Amino acid sequence: MNVAILSNINISSIVEKLQEVIVVYSPAGYNTWTSELLDTSSELHKRKIDIVFFLLDGLSLIGGLENSEELLEKLRLIADFAKSNPHIAVVVNTIDIANQFPEAINTIPAARILQSEWNRCNSKHEFDHLYWFDLAELITIHGREKMYSRKGWYLGNLRFSNFGEDIIVEEIKRIIESFKGNKKKCLVLDLDNTLWGGVVGEVGLDGISLSAVKEGSQFYLFQRQLKRLKEMGVLLTICSKNNPEDAKEVFNNHPAMILKEKDFVLMKINWKPKPENISELAQELNIGLDSMVFIDDSEFERESVKSQLPDLIVPEMPKDTTKLPEWFLDIQRKYFLFISVTEEDANKTEMYQLQAQREQLQKLSTSIEEYLTSLQMKQKIWLVSENDIVRAAQLTQKTNQFNLTTRRYTEFDIRRMIESDDYLVLMSSLEDKFGDNGKIALMIVEKNGRRARIDTFLMSCRVMGRYVENQFVDYVENMLANMGVEEIEAEYITTKKSVPVKDFWDSLGYKRSKEEDGKVLYNLRISDKPERVFYSVLET
Repeated sequence: MNVAILSNINISSIVEKLQEVIVVYSPAGYNTWTSELLDTSSELHKRKIDIVFFLLDGLSLIGGLENSEELLEKLRLIADFAKSNPHIAVVVNTIDIANQFPEAINTIPAARILQSEWNRCNSKHEFDHLYWFDLAELITIHGREKMYSRKGWYLGNLRFSNFGEDIIVEEIKRIIESFKGNKKKCLVLDLDNTLWGGVVGEVGLDGISLSAVKEGSQFYLFQRQLKRLKEMGVLLTICSKNNPEDAKEVFNNHPAMILKEKDFVLMKINWKPKPENISELAQELNIGLDSMVFIDDSEFERESVKSQLPDLIVPEMPKDTTKLPEWFLDIQRKYFLFISVTEEDANKTEMYQLQAQREQLQKLSTSIEEYLTSLQMKQKIWLVSENDIVRAAQLTQKTNQFNLTTRRYTEFDIRRMIESDDYLVLMSSLEDKFGDNGKIALMIVEKNGRRARIDTFLMSCRVMGRYVENQFVDYVENMLANMGVEEIEAEYITTKKSVPVKDFWDSLGYKRSKEEDGKVLYNLRISDKPERVFYSVLET
């Protein structure tokens, strides 16, 4: 991923720290950001850039300005750049401005007004590829004394201290990783002294610490944070050594309980070792342990889990629970930083719960054919549009098992392809009698005259084994045939997680043409394609 950083101060040391892990372009000189934007022959415009970060110092930004309109004109320059470059993610920081001049106490400092106007307008824009980096919040959290360097500023135009630079660098790296789709999927939560204060089995329902005000309000706020994270697409699960009846009484009857049983996709409330329970959670959800974060107040349980499940993230929970909400915001930024939230994200818990109902139906069916027929599946297939880009990128970034090539693409890669005449990008959704499975599959096809190459084909593991993939491929083959394509190339690239689909192209009649270094190349003349088996109805 190619990154550019524009600033109005000396950020050379920040760039150096970032260049240890990524390629960063930053123009030479101080305060060159406006000329870099306006000059279409500048390196910013010449290079292939995926993300542009604006790291602007508030005090330098307002220097010499007399009103907010002059300040917002600078913000409009950024908006114009975003409008002209829809393939580039534009990330703009909020600004922090400490007042530098004496004022009467009946006067709001002009700097504070300008800061408020910039941050307000920064959050109100019309572009879905323009994002904000809350630098002002980071400065508030850590304090100006620690974030800024007076000596560095007066000697070298360096606004931030070494500590401040490190905080900014880590936040930028987190944002970049989020664009790549590198965030965790699931939170595993303890109950006693984690979701509430006290041990419910000892003190009873009325004895636990949980309240909207005063004592126990830190747990109340923590639950609200978890609820919001669930609404953004994170799966919440429970792993607790407890009596199930005691725990469920809290969920059902405590007046301050924000989280209910329905907010959790799975619960393991028993006396089994927690590493065993967590392994079962991962297996039942069909996700890797490296996609999960475990939160527990007990140092013993944390160490037990870390020693037996080294791939699992196990952060140190603060002993002082009054710090819990602030601590969790940092956990969220580290492991669950969302660039945007799709409809599939918002409904993810419900989708997993419906999947459990489907699995129960399968157990009761006498054959796989009976099960698949009884699902009454309906599949829709369409060309990806602007509204699908976020989900399409998510699918490439998250899907591992049913992924024939495991190529990862950003939103901006997808946008380039759908705007190109050389590519077809198709997506499908699936409904059945239990409900909507959401957007479940993606195919990227590169066209070249009478030949076409399937660059990517993937599908959510939730619908594996239902033969909807056969219908998708059949639809695309017919579509290509109508466009004059006679031969299709496909491939399978081996990964540890994609082994279940290693024979997929073979099963559809594609012929192996070459095998080397874990890659298998396939060919199919469309005129030779066999009849396909599928159990879903295609809706147009």
